[in-house]
Amino acid sequence: MDVIAMKELGVTSVSLPGYEDPDSGEMVFMHPTQAEIDVMETEFLTHSVSLWMTFKRCGLPHGKGWFDERATVIDIINILDSESNRYEAWYMKHREEAPDDEDD
Repeated sequence: MDVIAMKELGVTSVSLPGYEDPDSGEMVFMHPTQAEIDVMETEFLTHSVSLWMTFKRCGLPHGKGWFDERATVIDIINILDSESNRYEAWYMKHREEAPDDEDD
């Protein structure tokens, strides 16, 4: 998610974790290229990431708690939060393999 959020800041791409199909257990989207990521960057995804980032900073849109929020909003936040946690766990596991930026 940070790739979309920080695109305009000139952040370089990283090797992202693949996606495992929950039904087959097969890795179906292994280390996507930037072109593959760009195809996935839809207007809906951009708005969803914006909603998620705003929620992380400010809370739910109307401020009355999750029970009064639309189910779609809660689903979007939960999905993106899970993906963020999944990426963080992957990154922590593979941080030793990441290239050292200090050599640039």
